[in-house]
Amino acid sequence: MAEECDLTPNYISEIESGAKFPSAPVLGKIARVLGMRPAELFFEEQEWELRDRQDSIARFATELKTKLTDDIDDLVRRHMLE
Repeated sequence: MAEECDLTPNYISEIESGAKFPSAPVLGKIARVLGMRPAELFFEEQEWELRDRQDSIARFATELKTKLTDDIDDLVRRHMLE
């Protein structure tokens, strides 16, 4: 991995042990090589999956609220025309 990131194996080891903290560009390289999003490097897999689920639920709730609001408005308009 160090070679693919254009880093030394020692530097990768220091990052893994917490002795060094990589710059944003280095985080980007490491994430790309691992096939991950950079933020995923900071969370355990289960935490990241939970965040993805929470984001999905929040998007669904927003879409549902919009749909319900539109449907209620349409229903009220139709009954007002009768």
